[in-house]
Amino acid sequence: MDSIYHVARFCATVALYAVLAGALWILWTDIRSAQKIVLLTSQPAGELVELASNQIYPLMPICSVGRASTNVITIDDPAVSLQHALITRRDLAWWLEDLNSRNGTYLNDHRLETAAVITSGDIISVGHTQFQINIGSTTRSQFPQTT
Repeated sequence: MDSIYHVARFCATVALYAVLAGALWILWTDIRSAQKIVLLTSQPAGELVELASNQIYPLMPICSVGRASTNVITIDDPAVSLQHALITRRDLAWWLEDLNSRNGTYLNDHRLETAAVITSGDIISVGHTQFQINIGSTTRSQFPQTT
């Protein structure tokens, strides 16, 4: 009877360690995948080049454009709304959408009515400012420094 008790205790201990090891494995893989997501979303995926000044801005997976200082790209132009446009990466494509701005957002000289897919070489017009989008190319040393 005493040996059955020891065998059951040993099996319970092994099962407990197996559950703990499984939980640790799940946590480890979750942390690694979260690190990959953070790395992918924190690195520029291309650039926006302001055509008038040749100033280069990083193209982030979520890139807001407007007059407010909270935007990724801030434009000092009274024709630009505080929150004017949004560039996002969704479903393996890049999208441009107007955020109900007063003067509209233009893609290749056509006013946006709904969100549109954008590709390298497209011209985005916001207020009096035009940008060319270059997806996949970055010249990180030329990005403006944010303070």
